[in-house]
Amino acid sequence: MVSSAVRLAVLLVLVCLSSSMLCEGTQYIVGDNGGWALDIDYQKWASGKQFFAGDSLVFNYGGDEETHNVIVVTGSAVDGCVKEPNLGVYESGNDELFLSGTGDLGFLCGMADHCTSGMKLKITVKAAPVSQGVSLSPAAAAPST
Repeated sequence: MVSSAVRLAVLLVLVCLSSSMLCEGTQYIVGDNGGWALDIDYQKWASGKQFFAGDSLVFNYGGDEETHNVIVVTGSAVDGCVKEPNLGVYESGNDELFLSGTGDLGFLCGMADHCTSGMKLKITVKAAPVSQGVSLSPAAAAPST
C-alpha cells in the first residue's frame, strides 16, 4: 500500500518536470554562425521561424562596443533605422534578450550606417502556444490503493 505522502511526492515531481518543459522557450542565435554582423540578411534568417513569448535571441558580435551594438526598438522604428526612443541598448558582444511580450519588435545596430546597410531584424512575437504534451490530473497520476 502506497501512502498518501508518497503519492503526493510523486505527483509534485511529475508536475515540476512537466512545468519546466512547458516554460522553457527556444533560444535563437541571431545569424547562426555568422552572428550579428554586416552582410547577413536577417529577414531571410528569420523567415520560417516563429518567435514566441518565452523565447530568447542571442546576439554574438564580439565585445568591442565600437564595432556593433544591439538597439531594441518597436517594429515600425526598425524600418527607418530610428534609434530613439528605444527599449534598450546592449553592448556586451553576447547579449541574450528574452522575449516577454507579444507584438512587433525590431533590433538594429546603432553604429555608423550599419542599420541602413541591412544590419537590422524585425520580428513578430506571438503568445506562447499551449503545450501539446500529456496533461496529468491528480487522479490519473496517483497510483490506486
